[in-house]
Amino acid sequence: MPNLIVDQLKTTTPGAIFSASSFFGLAPRNTIDQTLLRLTKSGQIRKISTGLFCIPKAHPILGSLNPSLDDSVQAYGHKFGYQIQVHPLKAANLLGLSQQVPAKSIYLTDGPNRSLVLGGQDVILKHVCPRKLLGIGTKAGLIVQALYSFGARGINQPLINKLKVLIDKNDCQKLQNWLNLMPGWMQKVVTALIENV
Repeated sequence: MPNLIVDQLKTTTPGAIFSASSFFGLAPRNTIDQTLLRLTKSGQIRKISTGLFCIPKAHPILGSLNPSLDDSVQAYGHKFGYQIQVHPLKAANLLGLSQQVPAKSIYLTDGPNRSLVLGGQDVILKHVCPRKLLGIGTKAGLIVQALYSFGARGINQPLINKLKVLIDKNDCQKLQNWLNLMPGWMQKVVTALIENV
């Protein structure tokens, strides 16, 4: 039975994150847990957090690498059924609109507030209402988060001009679909943003 687990891991892309549930149906839960423990001790897989593992990526200079923190956080959210979105300051930074980044690794979630360690890094999950999680994993979603980071008083025409360069018709359609879920001030900004794109 454990060989089935090892065989499946051999087809797993280095850096991919998985949990015991990834092997349900291949062996009894106890066997899965024991196999993952043995593979962790031998260094073939790495434990990222309770119940989350990865096959480390090999780097020619840096050696064995963990997955990115973003990937680890998303895997954690998937495991517990939480949606997770990047922090507004990080979204603005990723889009090249700001040099600021959060001092701590903070993510927004519809799950509970939580502090945890993933891959040796401290992470804070901050509970927000679902409306603040629009467009997870999309550029349009990053734009919404970036607008939150600037706030109603921080929006100006130069910022809108920068955003206009970044968006395409697909982003515009998504933003249009989400308009009624945005606060009033953001609706006005987005309407101006998607005009004539």
